[in-house]
Amino acid sequence: MPEVTLRPSATGGRAAPAGRRGRRVGVEIKPGSARQARLEAGLSLGQVARDDISRTAIYFVETGKSRPSMETLTLIAERTGRPLDFFLVDSLSSAQGSAASIAEVERLIAMGDNAGAFEAGEAILQRKLHPDTQATIQHHIGFALLRMSKPI
Repeated sequence: MPEVTLRPSATGGRAAPAGRRGRRVGVEIKPGSARQARLEAGLSLGQVARDDISRTAIYFVETGKSRPSMETLTLIAERTGRPLDFFLVDSLSSAQGSAASIAEVERLIAMGDNAGAFEAGEAILQRKLHPDTQATIQHHIGFALLRMSKPI
């Protein structure tokens, strides 16, 4: 049996970071909505992708071979001039739609964008939601307001 020699990495024995962000939870979108938005905006795959996302990733989202993360979907929405609701599946009372709504507000709060979290939460509350989801969003809106020092 051949002898295997292990060498410590340059990071002191720890695995070196791969440079990738890791897998994120994908959001279910309406079939064909990403392609429709891109074509109606008159954009190519490269124009939507720019330097942030690969053209292949956009193509996979358009063909339904992969689900975009909320971050990727937000970039696609901004670049095509469409609201997020255009892409999301209509059944927002579903667990996944509710989880995506909550996750978006939580992400904004975690990034310190309390004003953005407040606006996103207010927009989400305009839709028909499960009472538990509505309460969670209201809680996060209150937290964002407190962080902005604007308690109601």
